[in-house]
Amino acid sequence: MDYVYVCRRGDNEELRYSIRSLVKNLPDVNVWVIGDAPSWYTGNIVRVKYFREKYLTVRHNLKVLSQTSEINEDFVLMNDDFFVMHPMDSVQVWHGGSLRDKHRLRSQTQPYSPYTQYLLETYKTVKDSGIEEPLDYELHTPLPTTKSSIAEAIKLPGLWRSITGNQNGIGGEQHDDVKLYHPTSQMYRDREDLDSSPYLSCDDDSFGTLLTKYLMDAFPDPSPYEAIDADA
Repeated sequence: MDYVYVCRRGDNEELRYSIRSLVKNLPDVNVWVIGDAPSWYTGNIVRVKYFREKYLTVRHNLKVLSQTSEINEDFVLMNDDFFVMHPMDSVQVWHGGSLRDKHRLRSQTQPYSPYTQYLLETYKTVKDSGIEEPLDYELHTPLPTTKSSIAEAIKLPGLWRSITGNQNGIGGEQHDDVKLYHPTSQMYRDREDLDSSPYLSCDDDSFGTLLTKYLMDAFPDPSPYEAIDADA
């Protein structure tokens, strides 16, 4: 199975440990990076133009992904801060429940956030496609999808994960998100259940905590995608 990362410029220890987690816990892993990668990365890569605005960069990278013939039609979309913590035969599909409810909650707590507007756009896009109760696929977990679905989703207003997840009817189990936030973040929650979660994620500020608490012990061995002399 192809696991495809849309990656930023610069040092990226999150990517190192994310790939290690895939290789250790999933079968037949074939990694691709779209965008840029650190010097230690030795796997498949398609380097893509960088835009100053993050949203435009990711959208452009996804377009390139959908047009890359070497990547299989069916693949798993990854972020560099997604970590698979337990052995799996294949990726477990998770969703966050009602997309409408998620937008309502964000409207109460962060009414002026661009992300809140993106959620509303996504809900309307999916609802207009004939799906009565759109699901939230904005969790920080791997997403099985297809190149053709991504190609269509990025043409539409909204967030491509939830658009493609709903339009492909991938279903899945409802869960809370697994992203670990720094205690100073307004999104921070004390989550004891993360200790046993099959997935984990982080933001830039909480990666150090995630690294020392979970990742270094769980994934000490380099993956085949790391240069031999790369520092771990």
